[in-house]
Formats: sequence, structure tokens, C-alpha cells
Amino acid sequence: MGSTLRSNIDKLHTTELGIKRIQKNLYTDMEDVVSWCKKQILDPNNIIARKGKNWYVHCEECSITINASSYTIITAAKRKSYDFLFFYLCPEGDLFPVCTGGISVQEL
Repeated sequence: MGSTLRSNIDKLHTTELGIKRIQKNLYTDMEDVVSWCKKQILDPNNIIARKGKNWYVHCEECSITINASSYTIITAAKRKSYDFLFFYLCPEGDLFPVCTGGISVQEL
């Protein structure tokens, strides 16, 4: 899961607008959002799922959206307690969010 994204980590980038969007959504002024996103992608505790044209990295406190063909970081946002906590494991090995439940990570 996410091995393609992890193996192409050096291709990861974003735009100036993407930097501003991520800073705004995460309530931060960090300069190097790309390095921060790379760290989240490489963290084995975070869930990576590909759905359609995007990769989704689900961290405990946020989620990151990345275009699957260009490796452009589109956005990152704080997670709500009900964001994609349940996944379906396809026979091909991909994870897909199937339910948003109403529980927090701490309740699992």
C-alpha cells in the first residue's frame, strides 16, 4: 500500500498556491511543507490509499491529497473524527475508504 508513492517520493512537489493552502488549512507557517509531507508519507503509521487520480495520506491529525500522475501535493487539511476510518482491502491490495463512521481514532 502506497509503495508506488513512497518509491517516487523524490518527485513530490507543490505550487506556491499549494504551499499557502496547506499553511492555511493546517494553521501553520512552516516554510518547507514538501519535506513535512514527505515525512508523513514515509511514516509507517499513516495510511496511504489511492482512489482514482489521487493518493490520500491519512495521518492521525490530518489528511494529504496528492495527484497520482504528477506527484503534486494538492492540499492538506486537519482531520475530523469521522474522516475515513474504515477501509476496504481490494483483492489487488488497494485500500479504499468505505465508511466515515462517527468515532474518533482514540475510540478504536
